[in-house]
Amino acid sequence: MDIQCRITSWNIQGLNKYEDCKDNKTFLLQFDIIHLCETWANYIGEFDSFLNQYVHFDCVRYFNSNVWRNSGGVSILIKNDLFEKVKITRVCEHINDCVVLLF
Repeated sequence: MDIQCRITSWNIQGLNKYEDCKDNKTFLLQFDIIHLCETWANYIGEFDSFLNQYVHFDCVRYFNSNVWRNSGGVSILIKNDLFEKVKITRVCEHINDCVVLLF
């Protein structure tokens, strides 16, 4: 099966500030796979509804008492139609600070 897709990667420096930003969401919708790092998520699934047309995989770097806010965090968003065409499975969930997917 020959599938072409558009991919982007973005150091978001806190995804919360983009929750209501239509311009950024419109820009991201042109991609099939979106990698966001430095999401600063507080818990697994916090950004599941960020882009409703996408399946969301995330990894949270949990709060460290030596810092004033969460840091790190990774999100991978895969457009629903691509996810339905290609078997994609998350593997190695025990590894910290990354998301590993098998296509």
